[in-house]
Amino acid sequence: MNREGLNLSQFAKQTGVNVGSLSYILNGNRTLSIEQLDLITEAMGLAKGYFYDQYFKEVLVESVPNWRKIKPFLYGCAEPSGSNYYL
Repeated sequence: MNREGLNLSQFAKQTGVNVGSLSYILNGNRTLSIEQLDLITEAMGLAKGYFYDQYFKEVLVESVPNWRKIKPFLYGCAEPSGSNYYL
C-alpha cells in the first residue's frame, strides 16, 4: 500500500477484500483467510501461492489449529498453480 501510495479504501477496492476486514487484518485483530491472501497476492501482481510459506508458518503452525483455515490452504496447495507448496 505504501509503495503504491494507496490508502486502505483504495487497496480494499483493488483487492476485492472488504475494507473493514482488511483493516482488522492489518491491525492484527483477525487472521486472513487463504481466499483473502490469494486476492491480495493477485492485486500485488504476484503468483498465487507466493505467500503460502509465510501463511503456513504464521497462521497454521504458530496458532491453534483451525480446520476452516487448514482446509482451504490444503486445497490451494493442491491446485496446479500452487502445487509446488508442501503437497
